[in-house]
Amino acid sequence: MNESVPNRGVLLTFSAYLLWGFFPAFFTLLIPASPTEVIGVRVISSLFFSLVVVTIFRSWNQLKAIFTNKRSFLTFLVGGILVFLNWYIYLIAVLTGHVIESALGYFINPITTVLLGVVFFKENLRPLQWIAIGIGTVAVLVLSISYGQFPWLALSLALTFSGYALVKNRFAKNVRADVGVAAETIVILPFAFIALFYVASTAEGLVFGTAGPAHTFFMIIAGLVTIIPLLIFAAGAKSITLVAIGLIQFVAPIMQFLFGYLIMKEPMPAERWVGFTLIWVALIFVVADMIVSNRKGRRAKTTAL
Repeated sequence: MNESVPNRGVLLTFSAYLLWGFFPAFFTLLIPASPTEVIGVRVISSLFFSLVVVTIFRSWNQLKAIFTNKRSFLTFLVGGILVFLNWYIYLIAVLTGHVIESALGYFINPITTVLLGVVFFKENLRPLQWIAIGIGTVAVLVLSISYGQFPWLALSLALTFSGYALVKNRFAKNVRADVGVAAETIVILPFAFIALFYVASTAEGLVFGTAGPAHTFFMIIAGLVTIIPLLIFAAGAKSITLVAIGLIQFVAPIMQFLFGYLIMKEPMPAERWVGFTLIWVALIFVVADMIVSNRKGRRAKTTAL
């Protein structure tokens, strides 16, 4: 039974990242809606479905507790703003034909997570992490030359998601996934309404409800598509190691990269391949560092016993 729990955790975690890997395929179905309209609908839809889940699991008291505690509220306010920015930037990337650059953002994510740990929590870099950051920096320079501009979409995605992950890990790790998603979507609900009011006031207006029943249906379930992998991930990640999560997390950006390259036919000139290759080499050092530090931690515990 003890062995089956980690195996179940691996399967659930892998399933969550697999679903995230299909996100570009889903969100391209929402064209011709603009990223601004989609983010508004996505937040409202996510809130609706997350409150349904909170009701099913009878977690209303936990949700109320977040808003009656100043520290918890501020934690989820910051987390909510970061996730809103991450969702919005991702939609801009996918809906404007930059799926490969969005995949790059999630490849870079482990490196930016290390950097944020150094900047905000004064963590010391280990040798393999220094190497990874050095190679990653060179890769960003190469990709900047390739794109003809700084890859701001990729780095913005990486930084907002890393920041969100750090906030959740440091200050909200004991909060249930359904409660956390509900709290985050509640605090960013005003931004969703502002986004929709802005789109409605433009000459193009809202697309919702005007592009056919299938399009309307996909817009409505955008929130459900958002929270399902989050709940699956929360259930799986509890019973497996951080090293396992670190390895599995590359499933999503690999799938997104292949979708952009093979399905969307986005260009990949030689210098861009060089940049991506450098990023993948840097990730090898990140993963190696995770494995080495995890083994040292286990040995230290064994010695202490």
